[in-house]
Amino acid sequence: MIQGLKRLHLIHYRWILAITLVIFVTVGVVLFGIDSKSAEQAVTKATQYKLLVMARASARSTERMLAMFKLELTVLERKEEIKNQNIVGTRNLLTNVLTTVNLPIVHQLGLVSKDGTLLVIANKEGKITGQGDSLVDRKYFQWAKTAKEGEFFLSEPIIGRAGSNKDKWVVVLITPIIDKSGNFNGGLFASIRLEDLTTGYIDVLKVTPTTVGYVINENGIVLSGQPEDLVGSNIKEYAQKEKWKRYETYINVIDQIAKKEEGVGDYYFAGVDKKVERWITGYAPAQVDGDTIMIIIAVPFEWTLGLIADFYKNQIIWLIFLIVIGSLIAFFWISGLYLARYDGYNHGLKDGANFKKGKD
Repeated sequence: MIQGLKRLHLIHYRWILAITLVIFVTVGVVLFGIDSKSAEQAVTKATQYKLLVMARASARSTERMLAMFKLELTVLERKEEIKNQNIVGTRNLLTNVLTTVNLPIVHQLGLVSKDGTLLVIANKEGKITGQGDSLVDRKYFQWAKTAKEGEFFLSEPIIGRAGSNKDKWVVVLITPIIDKSGNFNGGLFASIRLEDLTTGYIDVLKVTPTTVGYVINENGIVLSGQPEDLVGSNIKEYAQKEKWKRYETYINVIDQIAKKEEGVGDYYFAGVDKKVERWITGYAPAQVDGDTIMIIIAVPFEWTLGLIADFYKNQIIWLIFLIVIGSLIAFFWISGLYLARYDGYNHGLKDGANFKKGKD
């Protein structure tokens, strides 16, 4: 009977030990999860804010860049060589500007006649392929025909057909040439490679090698970004076609552009390797003659997790420490109770035996 009682109490204490361990482990895991989630959210918000600041800086730089280009084109448009469409004089003038004036990311300047003929191409490489071709089908030329002096137009992404920008994605900034009678007499334009728009004004702000930058216009058309086949596409339609996760969220970005608002986001899209993953983003608008383009800076979510890797290690160490301490406390507590109970049984049996002898 005594052995049975001992076994019963031993089983009872084992259950207490097991339950105590489960409680300590559960509490530790819950606290670890709460702290980890809080740390993840804090790092994500801090990263988003940093990217937003970068996007703002890039947007302001882009605005200043375009303002500088417009100023230079305004000055050139008033030159007699260009007003009179002196081909040799215009080529020398434009070439001199490209080699002596600091016009970052502008590789090519050009002069188009009032009937849409590309009269002059000037670039640093000296390539004049396409000179003499017609640009009458280009939207930017159609705009220039009805524009007023001093107005500018920034085209959507197009594939270059002439000079050093042939077969490259470009956007064209054009201003009309108005003669002394107030009539349209052609257009003067600067051609900007989209790859240079990213490397010149976004990549310089990279916080990691995996940072990516995008430029999107009000219609959701990607002016600059990766992968290459994304350029010139509507971001929402492209995301839907490529089956990006939660592609509908890109509507929010386009809505923000229309409202000319900045913000932060958490999106799934593909990078250079076309692998769809989660990205943390910050975006800010840049104003271009009444139109808005959105500068977007993004880093992979995995990178933000790397920032709290040490935190996770420390939390795991504390979790293990908590479990060990809890186990030791439970072990010594139950051992003490067991020994006390065992000692009580022995004393009780002795007292009972002595009492029985006394009665006998």
